[in-house]
Amino acid sequence: MKKLFLLLCLSLCLFNTALAEEVKEAETKAPAAATEEQQQEAKEKSDVKVLLTAEDVQQQMQQGINDNCYLEIEEGKFIAYNIDTKDDDTRRDLFKKAPAERVNHLQTNNEEIYNYLTKFIQSREKSGRKYYGYRITGGVEENAALPDGSTVYKFWFMKLDEDDGGGFHVPIGIGIGIGGGHHHGPWIGVGW
Repeated sequence: MKKLFLLLCLSLCLFNTALAEEVKEAETKAPAAATEEQQQEAKEKSDVKVLLTAEDVQQQMQQGINDNCYLEIEEGKFIAYNIDTKDDDTRRDLFKKAPAERVNHLQTNNEEIYNYLTKFIQSREKSGRKYYGYRITGGVEENAALPDGSTVYKFWFMKLDEDDGGGFHVPIGIGIGIGGGHHHGPWIGVGW
């Protein structure tokens, strides 16, 4: 009986030690998790874009080649997206947040960004693959020149819902039935 009691006490001590270690480890991870949450919130706040006027966009482009692509949200109102041609997340941010079912006009003074985005639009249009549930179509517009002589590259794209083009959405399901009656005999059917 004493051995059983000692064995029970020993196992409780080991369990208590293991539990204390887990609590200690969780306490050290909690500040790291809180820091990650704060960084995520800061990133989300930085995603809030400021509306720029056409004059603001022109002034920014006249200051020299930058990494911004300007999306026209409404007549004369733009949002600047910083595009890194080596990081697809910046492109994804632009295409996911752009309004669907309307022509989205873009402009940039950076030829590398222009080539990168138009190549993406053309490849998506040619392949017909969906991008986050939308087909992408687009094209180029006539380039413009700034007063200092630099080029403004203009292009456009549309996000088309999967139901466009006369197609229709059919939910896919498979059903199997067994039945019959006294006139037709037994039958087995498979449908979708």
